[in-house]
Amino acid sequence: MRQELHRQISIDLHNENGLIAVMGEHGDKVNDIPAYQEQVQYLQQAMESWPIEEFNGQIDNIAGNKVLVNQNRILVLTEYCHAENPYAFFWLTQTFPNVLHQESGCLILMYSIEEVDGKSHTFPEWFTLFAFESGRRTYYSQLAFHSVLKHPEFENTDWNEAALRRAMDYGLPTQQQLDRLKQSRGLFGSHGK
Repeated sequence: MRQELHRQISIDLHNENGLIAVMGEHGDKVNDIPAYQEQVQYLQQAMESWPIEEFNGQIDNIAGNKVLVNQNRILVLTEYCHAENPYAFFWLTQTFPNVLHQESGCLILMYSIEEVDGKSHTFPEWFTLFAFESGRRTYYSQLAFHSVLKHPEFENTDWNEAALRRAMDYGLPTQQQLDRLKQSRGLFGSHGK
């Protein structure tokens, strides 16, 4: 799997028919290229040096530096503290909030492998998650690809909620935070009446 994914990533990054080239042809996606490239290159590096584990179902141990694989889904978990290494994920953490700079946690990068025109491509998700606090069950969603906010399906959608729901497709236990988000909206809504 390592070799095939490495080959696939090299094509997406460097080939004239790779995803970087395709993104460059679409004006609305050009600004997403640095974050895309950063995520894919990090996956490539992680697969070369970290353990690769298969997962099935919910991920309970959100810790360590490792790559998790489940059919066409890949997660990269990396220990992270923004204050200690603010340039490790330069494009992905540009708007990382000051309140979390000293917080140690786990940065989670998610990818799907999809067929397009008969060829496999590695697609990073449009967001990343930072898991922190006790048990790493509190998540901060970080937008990676700003072009997604221009899609009609995001017009009346809270992208933070959409990210937490999407993370569940990767086995990440985000339901508790979704419930807290829903509850806080209820409190805010009733207070405003």
